[in-house]
Amino acid sequence: MKSVFQVVATMVLANATVAYGADAKSAVTNVKQGAAATAADAKSKAGEVLSGAKEQAKDVKATVKDAAQDATKKADASQPAAAPAAAPAVTAQDVKDAAMDVKEAVAAQGDASALAGKTKSLIIPESAVLPESVLRFRAIYGAATSTKGYDSNGNKTESGLKINANQSIAVLEYGITDRISAQLLVPYVLGGKVSVNDKEKFIESSIRGPVTAAVTTTVDTQLAPVIAALGDVYTSNKTLSVDQPLSATLTIPKDTPVKTYLDGVRANLIATNVTAQINAQYDGAKTKAESTKFQEGLGDVQLGAKYALSTVNEPWFDGIPFYASAAVGVRFATSNYLEAKKDGKEPAGRGTTDLGIRLNADYELINGLQLQLENQSEMMLAKGKTYSGGKEVDLKRNGMRQQGYSKLVLAPGTWLEGAEFLMLNARYNWDNDMTKTIDGVEDKTLPVARAAQFGLTLDGLKLKVPVQLDYDRVIAARSRNVSASFDAHVVTLKAFYKF
Repeated sequence: MKSVFQVVATMVLANATVAYGADAKSAVTNVKQGAAATAADAKSKAGEVLSGAKEQAKDVKATVKDAAQDATKKADASQPAAAPAAAPAVTAQDVKDAAMDVKEAVAAQGDASALAGKTKSLIIPESAVLPESVLRFRAIYGAATSTKGYDSNGNKTESGLKINANQSIAVLEYGITDRISAQLLVPYVLGGKVSVNDKEKFIESSIRGPVTAAVTTTVDTQLAPVIAALGDVYTSNKTLSVDQPLSATLTIPKDTPVKTYLDGVRANLIATNVTAQINAQYDGAKTKAESTKFQEGLGDVQLGAKYALSTVNEPWFDGIPFYASAAVGVRFATSNYLEAKKDGKEPAGRGTTDLGIRLNADYELINGLQLQLENQSEMMLAKGKTYSGGKEVDLKRNGMRQQGYSKLVLAPGTWLEGAEFLMLNARYNWDNDMTKTIDGVEDKTLPVARAAQFGLTLDGLKLKVPVQLDYDRVIAARSRNVSASFDAHVVTLKAFYKF
C-alpha cells in the first residue's frame, strides 16, 4: 500500500519537471532589454527596430549636418569662428552609440526570433531546458482528497472515510548551459486528516465483516451440541410429534421441520447480535480511524540534471518539430520513514534511496497544438529501514517503477489575438510502482495508479513579467491495488531571474 503522501507527491511532482526554458530566456531578456512581449512576433519586431535604427541614424546624421551648417551661418554673421563648435547637441559618436543601442536590442531578441522563425509556435516543448545563467524558482502547493480506492481487479471500493492531505514543494532550477539544467527539489508535508463521511459505507467496509465473522463463530458454537444431539432428525429435516424445549428461551415446535427451524434461529441470532455489536463498536472504530496521524515536515529531497537532446534551434530532423531530452536524478530518503512507522504515522516519503531516469519527447501536431510525452523509470539504489513486529527491519523495493504522462497542450493565442499568455492542457498520468520486501518477506501487491489531469497556465513572460502561474485539476481514474485514490488541486507559481 502506498502512503498518502507518496500518492499526493506523485500528483504534485508531475508538474515539477524542467521546462519552458527557451521561453524563459527570451522573456527574461525581454524584461531586461525592453524587447517584444512574445516570441511569435519577435522576429518581425526585431526587423522593425533595426529599420528604426537605420532611420534614426539618418535623422541624427542630418541633424548634425543641419546644425553645423546653421552654426556656420551664425558665425559668419555675428560670432567668432570658434563658437559654432558648441552648437550641435548630437555628435557622430552619439550616432554610433544610438545605432549600437538598437543593435543590442535586436540581439537581445535573437533567441526569440530564432524560435519564432523555426516553430512559429507559442508552445515551448516540455523537453526544453533553462538557458544558461537563468534561475527558476517554483513554489508548488497540492491539496488532495480521497473517498475511494481500487481493488486488485480495478473495481472501485468505498470505505466511508474521507482523507485530506496537503503538501508543498520548493524547486530551484539553474541553466548550466543552453543544453543542461540542474534541479533541486525539496518537498514539505503540511499534514493530513481522516474523517468518516459516510457511516453506512464505513460500517460495511470496516466493521461488519469482522463482527459478522466473530458472531457467527459464537452462535455456531452454542448450537453445535443441540444439532449433534438431534442427529438424523436435524440432517434429514424431520418433524417432531411434540414440542421439544432446548433451553429456557428456545423450543422446537411440533410438526415443524427441525433443520429449517434451527437454521432460522441461527440466522436470527447472528443478525441480532451483529447489529448490537456494530452499534457497540462504531464509536470506537470511528475514533480510531480519525486518529490516524501523518508525518509532517521534510519529505524526500531530489537532485537531478536534464540534457536537451534536440532543441527548437537544433532539431534532429530539419523542418520537423520534434524535440527530446533526457534527465537523471536521485531521490534521497530524508523524510525519516523509520521514525514515522515507529510513531504509527503515515510516512511523508518512500524510505529508500532511488535512482530515476526520465525521457521527454514533444511533437508539434499543428501550429498551436503540441503532444508531449514523459516517462520516468526508477529503481532502488539503497535500502531503508522500517518498523514491523516491534522491531527495526530492512525495507527494500523490487523491480522498476514507471511513472509518466501523455499531454496535449493548446495555445489559444495562436488564433486569438491578446490570448498569447494563456495555455491549456489535458493529460493522462500513470504510475506503476514497485513491490516491497519487509524483513525478507516480499509483498507482491503491485500498486497501479491512473489519473486524468486538466490545467491552464497564465504566462507573465508573454507580458514582460518573469512569472508564470499554473493551476491543475487531478481526477483519479481506474487503478489497481490502491487503497486511497486521490483527486487534487495543484497550484504552481514560477519566477525567473537571469544572472
